[in-house]
Amino acid sequence: MGGNDKEQYAMLWSYVEEIKRSNPDTTVKIKYKQKGLKNAIEELLPGCEHRFCVMHLYKNFKGAHKGLALKNILWKAARATRVVDFEKVMTELKDRDIPAFDWYKVHLGEKTCSCRRWELSGIPCAHAISGLYYCGYMPEDYVDECYKKMTYFKSYTHLMNTLHGSDMWPKSQMEPLLPPLAEVLPGRPKLHNRKKDKDEAKKKVKESDGKQKLSKVGVIMHCSICGKRDHNKKRVS
Repeated sequence: MGGNDKEQYAMLWSYVEEIKRSNPDTTVKIKYKQKGLKNAIEELLPGCEHRFCVMHLYKNFKGAHKGLALKNILWKAARATRVVDFEKVMTELKDRDIPAFDWYKVHLGEKTCSCRRWELSGIPCAHAISGLYYCGYMPEDYVDECYKKMTYFKSYTHLMNTLHGSDMWPKSQMEPLLPPLAEVLPGRPKLHNRKKDKDEAKKKVKESDGKQKLSKVGVIMHCSICGKRDHNKKRVS
């Protein structure tokens, strides 16, 4: 297939149907050196698994991590047919070279990154932006729809009527809702001492004879003889 990319992508599905008609049970392999084929395959052939060439991955890999040791580990991981074997190779890679292991996995089609910042915020993280620029895409096109101007306008296209006050609400015929029952927690109950204002009257304590007087808690005592603080007349020698 040749010519303009957009025109040929539009014909890709028809091309596949023609191959299936003329050559049933055949496998179609498409080689394309330009960028953007992955998104077209996901759109036109959603049931097909997209895989990457290990040789191309190694060419991107060997610039920062030279030597045969990491190359052999990479190929061992590529040839692993079980998840257990793959995890063993990843552990070996981590023990040998932590920077080579500590990579983030970015999926542009699903708008996800293993650091999870993209999923939580809806804005591409630094790892996703690096991958987008590498593939020739603009990060602005991968921002969640909720941040876009048109979404903001759409949210206010419908008329929002104001509500009346609670005294003008219609009376419902449903049974009134009750608050949940207070659950008694196990253990000793906590004391909730309220902080009092400076001008608030102090708490009174009841004596054995039934009379009440102000509590002396927090009051600075003065001696009635010498007038000094922190002791009374009983302690004057």
